[in-house]
Amino acid sequence: MHTRLPIHNLSSRSSLKPPIISHLRSNALRTSSLAAFPAAPFWSSPSRSSSSTTCNSYAAPEVYDIAFSFRDFESEVAFLLAAYQTHSSGPLSRFLEVGCGPARHSILLSQATGATCIGLDLSKEMLAYAAHQAQQANLNSDKIKFIQGDMTSPGGISSLMTDDNAGLVDAAAIMLGTLSHCLTNGAALACFKNIAEVVRPGGILILELSHPGELFGGSFLDPLDFVDCWEVSEDGDVEFAEKRSSSFQHGDEMDPEQQAAAEIQGKEEEFFDDKEESDKDEQESESRTSIDKSSKISDGMRRVLVEYGREGDDFDPATQILQRTVGLSLFSKEGELASSDVSVVPQRHFSLQEIDLLARASGKWVVKAVYGNLDENCPLDGEDAYRMVVVLQREA
Repeated sequence: MHTRLPIHNLSSRSSLKPPIISHLRSNALRTSSLAAFPAAPFWSSPSRSSSSTTCNSYAAPEVYDIAFSFRDFESEVAFLLAAYQTHSSGPLSRFLEVGCGPARHSILLSQATGATCIGLDLSKEMLAYAAHQAQQANLNSDKIKFIQGDMTSPGGISSLMTDDNAGLVDAAAIMLGTLSHCLTNGAALACFKNIAEVVRPGGILILELSHPGELFGGSFLDPLDFVDCWEVSEDGDVEFAEKRSSSFQHGDEMDPEQQAAAEIQGKEEEFFDDKEESDKDEQESESRTSIDKSSKISDGMRRVLVEYGREGDDFDPATQILQRTVGLSLFSKEGELASSDVSVVPQRHFSLQEIDLLARASGKWVVKAVYGNLDENCPLDGEDAYRMVVVLQREA
């Protein structure tokens, strides 16, 4: 996320912006359903598909929720509402969040507007957690509903929206780069068509994607440029690592879960050593990633250490798929490692032209606007652009 555009390299920006988390949005995508799509061209198979795994963090939704609680969901929902007012008409009475995860956007949007929100996700654990969060926010089942399903399923999303969920929605959103789980054009096109079936004519679909500067700036070919790590406490305080050089290798010789137990405590110490010791290590030419110990992370709280990308992760320029290593490690209030998950997750990265072509191919969508952040005042080529946010309108 990189002049190249200032998208992703956290250490190069004076105002740190979090990376878009495209791997970890619970993806509402069942890979077995891809067999229903037309045969893909020979270049579409990820070069390391055999080493890809399902991210087990979806089965630990509270850990996931802590890991990304630093995001300003209130302002993001304000953007969703502003985009709807700009590019659609009429009241926003029904909203669909695809790949909703903990459903923070839906919960806040329903609270702010009174709209009925529907969250779609493949993970039953995520949906149970989201329902609990909605209950804690005093939203009853008339205002927020959750359905388990696959955003690319040949049966579509409309077949799931029956009974209490029946009826078209005014707007839909796929946030946190969730569309990147659609690894082929067939999967992405099926997703576009499925959502079109449940959005009214004139309604909108908002996509939050990684910035195309990541593709065209060459950052995926740099072994360090797409590597990020941060620590966040359960109250949302976050510290991002200052990237100097990666201190750990991909470790193809070990299974990711086997690596986790051996490495994660060492990573915790490396990332959060005090500045004096890290400077000493740097003088000794030892590659490290560190954060000043005087962080805002509150003592006595659980915290999650996030590793997003690892040196050696493979990017295939033919398929535009990055095999990204993702690690989530939960530390107790006492600082002990409570749980960890390390997975290799394939992510497809899209250009704007591809999104436009997929929209046209669906026969139902047209691109209305493109932004460089969840901010209507931030153009795609703006100084503060580090995402690609596309607003599509449902045609009649």
